[in-house]
Amino acid sequence: MAWSQSEKDKARLLGLGRLEDKRVAFAESLKAQGLSFTDALLVQQGGGFQGVGRAGERLYLLTGPAPGDADADFVCERLDGLRASFEPFLIESEGMGGMLGMGKKGGRGYRLMLLWNGGEREMSFVPALMCILDVRPGDRFALAETARNKKVYNFVWDFPAIDVRAMDRIAARWAEMVP
Repeated sequence: MAWSQSEKDKARLLGLGRLEDKRVAFAESLKAQGLSFTDALLVQQGGGFQGVGRAGERLYLLTGPAPGDADADFVCERLDGLRASFEPFLIESEGMGGMLGMGKKGGRGYRLMLLWNGGEREMSFVPALMCILDVRPGDRFALAETARNKKVYNFVWDFPAIDVRAMDRIAARWAEMVP
């Protein structure tokens, strides 16, 4: 018996292929601009991501679309005149704290607030609730690789789940890097 895909599966695979095409084009544009990120801090949100990257002494806002978001694109925006803060915060649990599907799970994390000439952005990094990618000098950064991934792939699948202690170390490192 032959294996066949549903129309929904075919559409999902097509969306992932288009997403990888966009990622490769984005990586090639970064390379053409001479941008090479030594550090990056990204958080998965809604199938896509947002975060910051450091190239040289400059910080950049990095965002990427979810697989089904055909209109959105990867974006790299230089943050001129940046003022930023990286502060701890707490999300209170509700009800039974998510046990047995009741209520909401809480968490302790960090909020990165960015203000620059032309915009502002707030990002939350909560280890128990989100997948977070922290790229350090010398690490592989798949977002900026120009080679196309041969498998069905979404860049955010590389984002690991991290614990609170690891997030504390990441936050301390980034607190020193943001002005």
